[in-house]
Amino acid sequence: TGDLSIGYLLPSVMDGLTVAVSAADTTAAGEYFGYGIGYDIGMLNIGYVKEATNTAENTYAGVGATFGDISIGVDTSNRDNGAAANDRESTVYGVSYNLGDITLGYEMGAMDDGTGTELVNHKQIAASYTVATGITAIFTNSEVDAAAAGGLTDVDQNELQLKLAF
Repeated sequence: TGDLSIGYLLPSVMDGLTVAVSAADTTAAGEYFGYGIGYDIGMLNIGYVKEATNTAENTYAGVGATFGDISIGVDTSNRDNGAAANDRESTVYGVSYNLGDITLGYEMGAMDDGTGTELVNHKQIAASYTVATGITAIFTNSEVDAAAAGGLTDVDQNELQLKLAF
């Protein structure tokens, strides 16, 4: 009786391709198995992850692209919990623009349950400014609109961070 987990990043068989697998059997969480595949072809990155536990199956997929100073991306996730009302499906879109010392970003997304009822949608805008080498100021404005059906509450938040790197 004990917890056991193992993960392995497979050797590269092709430039830009990453494959990983992991498995666990723990007293608290039960059995788990997952694998992920990533492919980086320069300006385009693609990722896919599949996980399964005793009670749920999760799937994640995403694609991102960079065109000079502009980056865009979309991610989707799906959790199948057996009962449609407990399932979760989400999609998130994002874009950022690098202006040198300043980077601007915008993100929006939504999460539904398995019956198609929207639980949450969100929007976020961010700006970062490199003050000096190793010092970055980041301002974020977030708005989360939650449906009463999800048992969640709305959140409007402004955040200012100072990031230091040594």
